[in-house]
Parts: sequence; C-alpha cells; structure tokens
Amino acid sequence: MAGGGRRKLGHATPRELFPSTSHANTKTSPEVTPSPEPCVGGSGTSTQVPETQDGNSPMGEVPTPVARRTLHLTGLWFDNNTVSTSITNIFQAHWHEPWLNYEMVDKVTKTHWWNSFTKQYLWNADLDALLKKEYEKKAHKRLKEITYNISVRNKSVPRWMGECMFERIMEKRKDPVFLERSEKAKKNRRGDSLYNPIEPSHFQGSISASKHAKKMAQKAGGVLPTAHEVFLKTHFKKVPGKGKVAANKRAQQISITHLTLKN
Repeated sequence: MAGGGRRKLGHATPRELFPSTSHANTKTSPEVTPSPEPCVGGSGTSTQVPETQDGNSPMGEVPTPVARRTLHLTGLWFDNNTVSTSITNIFQAHWHEPWLNYEMVDKVTKTHWWNSFTKQYLWNADLDALLKKEYEKKAHKRLKEITYNISVRNKSVPRWMGECMFERIMEKRKDPVFLERSEKAKKNRRGDSLYNPIEPSHFQGSISASKHAKKMAQKAGGVLPTAHEVFLKTHFKKVPGKGKVAANKRAQQISITHLTLKN
C-alpha cells in the first residue's frame, strides 16, 4: 500500500456505533414510493413473499431491524452473504417492473431500495463514499443474477414473483433493442467476434477479491496484502509443468507492467 507501512487487519468493530439520530448514513434520500404498473391478466408487482438466496426462508416486507448490523472493511462487508442476501430481499420485496439489469431500474425505486438498506446497516461516516460505491456494484450484480436465474437458468416463476411479472420479463428478453445490446456485449467479451474463445477473467472463483485479501491477511499474521499481491493471487495459478499461468493476456500484461515500473 502506498504511503508508509502496511495496515494490520483489525477485528474490532468501529469505535462508535452511531445512533440513528446523529450518523450521516441514516439520512435517507427523499423518495416517493413507486407505484406498480397495472398488468393485464394479473398483478403487475410481486404477489408472493420474497425469499432469501437459498430459497428456503420466505420473508414479507423487509423489516427495520431493532439492532442494525455494522459494516466495516475488516469485518462485515459486501463480500459477505449476509449483506448480499439483504440486498436480494430488498429487491424482491419491491419489484414492480420487468427489469433485466440495474440500468433499467427507475430512480425512484433505486432510492427506495437504498433507503431500505440504510435501515438495516450502520457504518462509520468516513466510509460513506466507498460504501455507496460498493452497494451500487453489488446491486448491479445481484439484479443481473436474479433476472438471469429467472429467465435463462430456471425459466420458471419464483415463489416471490407473480406469474404476470414473470411473463413480462420473458417478453422483455425478446425485445430487439435488448437482444442487440446483448449480442454486442457477447462480441466485446470475445474480442469483437463471437468465434473467439472467452478467456477467464480471473481464477478467484466465487470468492470476492476482498475476501481473498482477508484470508491472505490471516495467514500473514494480520498484515493486509498489497493490491498487486491480491491481483497475483486471483489472476494467476500454478499449473504442473508450466509454473504460474495468467488467467488471460490482460492479466499477464498488467503483471509485466507492474514489475517494469517497480524496477
């Protein structure tokens, strides 16, 4: 890490659990509760209760916990399934349009979801900017995963969604504009040609980079790894007879550039 020695991985929670009346993260954005569009032949919004990611724990409207959990870089963070599940449940509790990705979601609904999230978690004020950025990143990923599971992997109505909404999502996937953008994205991932093979983007599996960093720190006596060390851990692997192999050409080039600048 730039500027001095490395930080040590701490296990304590933030120095102060700010009360809801004084902490910046409890200032929710002004919002107007979104109204679902009518759906011909059925409800336009969810008609069943939302469920957690494992599909076994149905929930009703997302409640405001009596004691909010505290988010911290070295503790509970967005790489934790607890936080991911919270975001999933918030989405499912207020889903009223056939969204296929986060960009399609209207501003009013995004504000409603964010305000619901702030009612469940606390964090230090100096993490405001970073936390909002991480929330947005996770929100993009979760919504895309939810709609992919519904419309591509399972192709069936989930317990928390009405049949009419499911049909609207399936119809939305047939939209020419969406299909054109999807095709373009596929080509970009394959180097502007659908005939090129897709290189793996990393070797970290389903574990996030931040979780890898925490594991590396634990093995190093609490010393947090540098960004480059985490990069090497998640983008290179040992292959018998070949040594360390990069996940892709870009990862190889980044590693070479780093060594050049370092020397």
